[in-house]
Amino acid sequence: MEKILDWSDEVNQNDDTKAERKLEKARERVLELNVLLDDLQFELEMIPKEVTQLNEALFHETISLIYTYITSGKERVGELDVEIQDLRKQTWSTLCRKV
Repeated sequence: MEKILDWSDEVNQNDDTKAERKLEKARERVLELNVLLDDLQFELEMIPKEVTQLNEALFHETISLIYTYITSGKERVGELDVEIQDLRKQTWSTLCRKV
């Protein structure tokens, strides 16, 4: 910023063309940086929204996965229950034969 002020003084006081070119390049660079800053500001504003969306997607996927595990667990419990009942019958049958 200090250089810009110095170049501006040179242009205004001495009509220095080199300083005028440097000042023009600095102005163009400032404009470019302003555009970049606007883009970065927009991206910065979008990050919380994206995080929220990703968290919601993760939540839904987690719930879906848990539901799948619970459902398959219930099915497995049913299968094991049938096996346990069969083993009880076999055990009882074997026990009755030995008595």
